[in-house]
Amino acid sequence: TPIIPASPVQTEEYIYPLYRLPDEPAELKFINLRPSGNAKKPAPSHWKNYTREQIDRQGILKNQRLEIAWLKDDLERFFLHIQGSALLRFPDGKLQSVGYAGANKYGYRGIGKLMVKDGLLSGKGEKTMQGIKKYLRDHPEKIPFYLYQNKRYIFFSYNDAGPRGSGGGTLVGGRSLATDKSIYPAGGLALIFVRKPILNWDNKITGWKRTFRFVVDQDTGSDIKGPGRADLFFGIGQRPGIMAGSFKEWGEVYYLIKKN
Repeated sequence: TPIIPASPVQTEEYIYPLYRLPDEPAELKFINLRPSGNAKKPAPSHWKNYTREQIDRQGILKNQRLEIAWLKDDLERFFLHIQGSALLRFPDGKLQSVGYAGANKYGYRGIGKLMVKDGLLSGKGEKTMQGIKKYLRDHPEKIPFYLYQNKRYIFFSYNDAGPRGSGGGTLVGGRSLATDKSIYPAGGLALIFVRKPILNWDNKITGWKRTFRFVVDQDTGSDIKGPGRADLFFGIGQRPGIMAGSFKEWGEVYYLIKKN
């Protein structure tokens, strides 16, 4: 979970908004009256149809009092949408936790695979989150094109409990697993065998270490699909973020099931 500089209001520096969920129209109710044949319910909102490009480039949700915070980095905002939660650090030093509140109707489309297909990323290190960020920062003219390929858009809300899983429980660094809940049991206790990155004092990866530990399966994600996919939560801050962004390893997962 990253710690991201933010502002509660828009400024010249902080120009990229985080949005809360738009309000749904109130349901029309008839009390002690029989509705006439011409009575109609309010039309449903159409915000779920809006794409990332419509929201971020065309500003289709602007000036509706939906902004809960403002960021100064569009890439950080994009990856926050992927990760689903963050700690925002406001100019006065206050930390505010934000988390997933909802999404539009579109499925997730990973831009890393598109960039590999286009020949922009090659080596293993370039295919990580850090590699994607580095390429796009070095080629800012390509940022809109690739970000808008992922039509999925995430809406956020404030919370005071830190990162939470899809079941509502607080995530614990190194101990919380995310999987496809149509396959794996929510809240399941599991034993994992995997390699983890070793970082030096300068947050550079110096090697990989084989490790095993018990984890709890308490989260999911739009890009976590199928039997061969899982994400390990590394924690909050820059160092865990670097470890998570570099983590693309094969491993083993064994669920503990009560014997009948």
